[in-house]
Amino acid sequence: LAAVRAPLANTLARILDPSSFRPGAQRGSRSWNISLGRRLADYPLVRTAFDLLQLAHSPVALDTVSGLLLADGWAWPRSAAAQRMERNRRALLERKLRANGDELIDLGTLRFEASRVNEDSSPVAWASAEISARVQGLVDLRRELPATAECGDWAARFTRWLKEAQWAGRMGLDSEQYQLVEAWQDVLSVFSSLGDFSGRLALGEALELLRSLAQETVFQPALPETPVQVLGLYEANGQQFDFLWVMGLHDQAWPPPVQPDPFIPLVLQRRAGMPHCDPQQELAATREMTEQLCRAAATVVFSHPQHQGDEKLACSPLIRHFPSVDRQQLLPLEEPGWHELIGASAQ
Repeated sequence: LAAVRAPLANTLARILDPSSFRPGAQRGSRSWNISLGRRLADYPLVRTAFDLLQLAHSPVALDTVSGLLLADGWAWPRSAAAQRMERNRRALLERKLRANGDELIDLGTLRFEASRVNEDSSPVAWASAEISARVQGLVDLRRELPATAECGDWAARFTRWLKEAQWAGRMGLDSEQYQLVEAWQDVLSVFSSLGDFSGRLALGEALELLRSLAQETVFQPALPETPVQVLGLYEANGQQFDFLWVMGLHDQAWPPPVQPDPFIPLVLQRRAGMPHCDPQQELAATREMTEQLCRAAATVVFSHPQHQGDEKLACSPLIRHFPSVDRQQLLPLEEPGWHELIGASAQ
C-alpha cells in the first residue's frame, strides 16, 4: 500500500472529489480514506512550516518560494473575497520573481518585490501587503538568531518564527489540519528534549534534526467514518464489506515469496513452523486468505496488473480459476472526467 499510496490518493480525489483540484478550493469531508498514514514531513501544512523556517537559514530555490507563495496555512486575510484578491497578487508576484531570473530567493528579495510601488507611490500589481508585513517581521527576527543554541532554545525560536509568519493562523483549520498542528507540537517537544545529547547546534543543523524527526514520524489523522476504505491486504483479512475489490494479485506477488529471518538458521525456522520461511506453508496460508476474501462481501473483484514497467506480469494462479469480467461490465456508466469536459468545451 505504501508503494502506491500517492497515485491512489490522487486518483480517488480526481474521481470522487474533483472539486478539490480547483484553485483555492476549500477543504472538506471526503468520501474515501486510506488507512496507511504518511510521514509528517510530507503533509502540505508541515512542508510550508519547513519552507518558512528554511528562509531563516539561507536563500531557497525559486520553485520552493513559488510553492510557498501559493500555499495555504500562512499570512492569508480572513475573508474569502480578500483571499481571492490576495491569491491573484501572489500569482503575479511569483511570475515577477521568475521573470527576474534568480535561482535562489532570500528574505530581502521577497520583501523588496512584495512592497514595490510605482512612481506615483501606488503599489505595483504584484505587491502584497500581507507578504511584505510578514517578511519584514521575519527579517527583524533573523537578526536575533544566535550562531549556535541548544535544541530547547531553537524550538522556542522556531515557534516564534512561525507565529510571526502567521503559520496555521488566520485561515480556519479543519480537523485534519488541527491534528497536524498538534502533531507538529509533539515533534517540537521531542526535539526540545534532545539538548542533552546533541549539544549546541547551528541553525542548519537544528533544522536538519527537526526535519529528520518529522520524516520519521508517521501521522494518520482521525477522520469520520467514510464509505470507501482503502486497506492493506492483511488489514482487510477477517472483515466484512458491502463490496470488495482486491488489487495487485499478479503471479509474483500472490502467493508472496518466502522471506525467512536472515539471523536464524532456515532449518530451525522450518522445524519450529515460523511464518514466511517455507513455500508450501506460504502457499497454504495465501490460499486460505484468498478464500476468506471471497467470503468477505457479496460482490468481490480480484484484479492484477499486466505490466510493471517493461516487465510483463501474469495473473496469480490462486485467482485464475475465477470467471473473467470485462472492464465495461464493472464500469457501465463511465463518463468523461471534468478535465475532458473542459477540453471538449474549449471553443
